[in-house]
Amino acid sequence: MIRLDQRPVEEIREVILFAQNDSFWQNNILSPGKLRKQYDMLNGKRRKTQTAPPVSRFEPFWDPSP
Repeated sequence: MIRLDQRPVEEIREVILFAQNDSFWQNNILSPGKLRKQYDMLNGKRRKTQTAPPVSRFEPFWDPSP
């Protein structure tokens, strides 16, 4: 991927870490070929999660406004 696709080493590392920390992808990216095939999609998801604001899981059951 470094030589053929001209991917930055640090970016590849981050994509691998992202895939291995995701409950779905850790079982589906088990080879360099599979990583290369899914790389653009995984990198997009990784970048989206880094830039997305945290999602609040708290929803009040009352209206806090007066």
